Amino acid sequence: WNQNGITITGCSNGSNGSSLYKFNQPLGISITDNDILYIADKLNHRVVVIHLDSTIETFSIGSGGVSNIVQFNVPHDVFIFNTSLYVLEQDNKRVQKMSLNGSDPVIVVNGGGLKSPLYLCVDNNGSIYVSDFLNHSIFVYRSNSTNGLRVAGTGVQGSANDQLNHPYGIYVNNVGTIYIADRYNHRIMKWLAGASSGVRVAGDGTAGNSFTQLYSPTDIIVDENEYMYISESLSARITRWAPNSNCGTCIASCSGKSGSAPSQLREPHSLAFDSKGSLYVSEYGNHRVQKFQLLNSPIPYNQPKIDYNATWDHCGITFANKCILPTKPHGIFIDSNDSIYIANYEKDWILMLSKEGNILERRLIVKLFEYTSLFVTLNGDIYFESGNERGRIEKLKSNSTNSKFVTKFSRNCYGLFVDIRNTLYCSIQYEHRVVKILLDSDINTTITVAGASSEGLGPDQLNHPWGIFVDVNFNLYVADASNNRIQFFRQGELNGTTVAGNNIPNNLTLIFPTDVILDTEGSLYIADNGNHRIIRVGNGTFQCVVGCTGKSGSASNELNKTYGLRFDSSGNLYVVDEFNSRIQKFSVSHNSCVKSPYKTIVKLETPTTAIPTAECTTTISTSESITTISTPESTTTISTPITIATISTPESTTTISAPESTTTISAPESTTTTSTPESTPTHLSTISEYNHSTSLFFVAPLCRNSTSIGIDCNVSGTICDMGNQCLNDGSCRNINNNQDYNCSCPPDFNGKQCQFDQRLCKENTCFNNGACDTILGSTFNCTCALGYEGVCRPLLLGYSCECLKGSYYGEHCE
Repeated sequence: WNQNGITITGCSNGSNGSSLYKFNQPLGISITDNDILYIADKLNHRVVVIHLDSTIETFSIGSGGVSNIVQFNVPHDVFIFNTSLYVLEQDNKRVQKMSLNGSDPVIVVNGGGLKSPLYLCVDNNGSIYVSDFLNHSIFVYRSNSTNGLRVAGTGVQGSANDQLNHPYGIYVNNVGTIYIADRYNHRIMKWLAGASSGVRVAGDGTAGNSFTQLYSPTDIIVDENEYMYISESLSARITRWAPNSNCGTCIASCSGKSGSAPSQLREPHSLAFDSKGSLYVSEYGNHRVQKFQLLNSPIPYNQPKIDYNATWDHCGITFANKCILPTKPHGIFIDSNDSIYIANYEKDWILMLSKEGNILERRLIVKLFEYTSLFVTLNGDIYFESGNERGRIEKLKSNSTNSKFVTKFSRNCYGLFVDIRNTLYCSIQYEHRVVKILLDSDINTTITVAGASSEGLGPDQLNHPWGIFVDVNFNLYVADASNNRIQFFRQGELNGTTVAGNNIPNNLTLIFPTDVILDTEGSLYIADNGNHRIIRVGNGTFQCVVGCTGKSGSASNELNKTYGLRFDSSGNLYVVDEFNSRIQKFSVSHNSCVKSPYKTIVKLETPTTAIPTAECTTTISTSESITTISTPESTTTISTPITIATISTPESTTTISAPESTTTISAPESTTTTSTPESTPTHLSTISEYNHSTSLFFVAPLCRNSTSIGIDCNVSGTICDMGNQCLNDGSCRNINNNQDYNCSCPPDFNGKQCQFDQRLCKENTCFNNGACDTILGSTFNCTCALGYEGVCRPLLLGYSCECLKGSYYGEHCE
């Protein structure tokens, strides 16, 4: 989330008022599915309604402090359920239910032994849960019942697992589990339906600002993955806690200071999310509601912004063939740096290639399941299904050659995906469902997110699901292969919607789709396996984008069983052409079928490194060229104005044709090649000529030193010299033949690039120009500037400043 909040309503400077756009202690907030915000304006005795995404004017419901049914007396919380608004009044000790515009109010909870009701939640059955601050309890009011039933707490203040201490915000999930912000116990309690006691799931039970602690929690929201979002009034921050974790992460107002700046909060109370995932916080102390916008989440794959009128070349370029691919290729992944990962289950290889296809960056040897997907996370971890055991998922950590066990599913995964919350999805084809596990949790509970126990065509069913895609809003797209459709499942819903196939849209027919990806605009790109083509669906229509001949084939404009597809960062499409044993690249928005007017003379320079196979030799080059690989089954002819390396083996010949001449380079039979896990690049020297004698291409010299670059070979091309790899005065050292680097970090800095500052005394440790001194290497002391003072009292795992003179406040008396 953006760390600078936007004031949605109220005064940005924190002042209160009674006009429609000012507030006096706003508390409970709730947002409808269509982004209408409801705010309980406590001391103005009203509920304010704001349409977040429309020009409809803001209005209020109720006014005045009397207990007439059409008015409110200290409204403390609001809740939206179905098409009704529920308003909890603290001083009237009741809950009113009404339409969303405030009409037709009905009292649904009235007294019933409540002392100081503060927050409410309505479950899927319409039962109303109320937290009673002074009864230290949670009560539930079933439909058509006037009496409440105590479901959490004993009525006596305490810190035992069956007790509460001034409970505040509550959240009830769809199975009746209650999450309680146990405010004065500084913890979140999880209370299973029917249980006599709860379990502490956040906070260690002591007040404080460390991430193992909570400080006066006032509200709690739990998402479908059981991540908890907590407002902490006296820490003036919003934290998120993963399930089964003993510490949280700050997601908003993380400066450690309360205030009214855009990055600060003062006594935050209630939380809500809009449909786009942005976070809203009501501030009791600043009399306003702040919005923290969800930023574009970093994703490890490419999801380019593509105009819907864009086109791709009809003729593809063979990026890889069976010299490095198995007989029927399947797994492919392209990361945001355009490195391309390919699974070869026959050789038990995972290859990492440059986007030009001419540099083998890594070759990893692991046992692979034939239909394994590949997924590479932002930190470079590679997820795949092992061939050693059915359903066994492993990962190769970045810069490691040893795989690590992740989890085991009940059967094989034909699609793998890791979303931005680090949740792993698996499409289990032969169980006709898609499942997920939380990678950050110590408990590997498998959760079904799509599909029933048996195959079928219903909205909650799948039939041999294959490729899957999860967007940044956690919506799921499934290539429902045997149902010849793409199914869309909103986050948390088990009933899907057909978005492609079976005559949707505009009579689109798919045959056994095996993969689906999305661009930034939300258009779908589908591997229509049985129709040997790629289909795009968006804006209520569809187009065939590549492989549109109406038949299978092996020509450059044809495909034979399109299995998978991925984007590079430019929007070029890479298609796994299964039965042609190749990966085809289709460039966006220009025509590669036009023949070149140039003739090209190619000289193969040493050294070369090759990956040998039984039938052909693949040569990898570092020049900006396309490496064409020959096979014994066909002769490849390419016409293009770019530099191409051509290689022949005793069994086959690959030629490059030009309008005036053909140049073929043959390797003698005595030529031998060796294979190494880390390949040494091949260097190409190329002379290109037009039909006249004028040279059109700059020809770079071959530098004797492989780490030198430039016209005169006088520029160092090592990783350390090409960029500022090490931060904070760290020193850089090239390793692994200039394929990687190490940083030697100064004291108190660490990380791959020395980017983590572990110093006790940083530039901003002491506020207001205070001087910081390190004490025995384990703590620090601030010598305050004139006019500033404070007393630091040590606590277990932290400290607390007790401020003097009454005029100073804040965590550091700043």
